[in-house]
Amino acid sequence: MAADPPAGAARADFALIDSFPLPVCQFARAHRCRRFRGEAAYGKDTLVRQTFYGFRVHVRVCWAA
Repeated sequence: MAADPPAGAARADFALIDSFPLPVCQFARAHRCRRFRGEAAYGKDTLVRQTFYGFRVHVRVCWAA
């Protein structure tokens, strides 16, 4: 029998991890974009085969068995 995790900790019996792009402006206007200057970056979205300017959001969901 496995020991119980400490209070507030998630048991990682099964985890689903995914990421998706979060553009802050259109790619053609990225060099003029003032929003999130210094924080946002260029990235590649392989699903739609495009380059974007913005953030990449990472999500992890855990299910206990």
